[in-house]
Amino acid sequence: MTDHAMPKHTVEPKQGLNPGAHLPAVNGTPALRATDTVAQAGSAALTANLHQLVASTEALRQDAQDPETLHQLHVALTRFCSTVRLFRLHHRDPRWRAASQQARALAKVVGKARDLDVFCRGALQGVRRAHPSDGALQAFAALARQAQTQARDDCRQALSSPGATRFTLEALSLSKQLVDGGDIAAGVDANAGSDALLQTPAAPYLQGRLQALWARLQRRLRHAHSARSWHLARLAAKALRHALELTQPVLSHRRRRARALTKLVRLQQRLGQAHDQTVAHKLARRLASASNDPTAAHALALVEGWCVRHRQARLRSQAHLQKIQSHLGILAKKPTAADAKGVK
Repeated sequence: MTDHAMPKHTVEPKQGLNPGAHLPAVNGTPALRATDTVAQAGSAALTANLHQLVASTEALRQDAQDPETLHQLHVALTRFCSTVRLFRLHHRDPRWRAASQQARALAKVVGKARDLDVFCRGALQGVRRAHPSDGALQAFAALARQAQTQARDDCRQALSSPGATRFTLEALSLSKQLVDGGDIAAGVDANAGSDALLQTPAAPYLQGRLQALWARLQRRLRHAHSARSWHLARLAAKALRHALELTQPVLSHRRRRARALTKLVRLQQRLGQAHDQTVAHKLARRLASASNDPTAAHALALVEGWCVRHRQARLRSQAHLQKIQSHLGILAKKPTAADAKGVK
């Protein structure tokens, strides 16, 4: 494993992701070096993502009620998938594609629990504050809490399964092989020259990937007109944010990139808030349709009204998106001579 690798912790396969009760908090974004190759940078990033996953899983064991734990779990899993795509490893070896699919499956389970947490602590709580004595809302909230508890249990069970442990160990092994040069049988659809690319400097490669991610975000923002298309724009913003955070130490114009990152975070937050309200609307309808309580329709109407009012306020704020977008133009620049050499 590279110098980037974090301290090793024992993983017990029979107990799921359980490295021990004293696992420290882990940041999923490593500090890359300007001299890193593509393989070293990819290995460092993936190892950090996986250690964040293990640490957050242990935190879930110790305190299943903390909403931040679910958020960190979801971040770790989605960043793992994003990192695989950023370094295009799914084109190099079919095992990376399989690992990414497993991570997405786990992220779906975690995402369901996170969405219910956000709904209960956000939209539903807001409606209940507006109608504190409404009996239908109280019954509806009890139903939502039951679903929330079940989703957390499902999340804990999925992450404690042998399959989750096997995924983590295999992904860690693949990450280590990137720099160790172990035997990795490229699939028949692997890109020619991908192994040679891994030994090239990371900086110019990552700059090119940033440009591609920036172009994708621009396209999706231009064509965003519905909940689905805004959701796709949010995903593009999230992928670009992850890549920009990762590449900060190895590319030039750090201050300008830091300012662009600040604007990008603001953009992602705005899009994330809109997405949360869309999800809240869907969850409320799903809970109401599964309920036998005749008052659920009344509670649903109150939740939907609350979501509509807040969505209108956000739509007015979307006029600022073009201004935020304009600050990200730094990503359209080509690599500098310093970037091309892999140094600051």
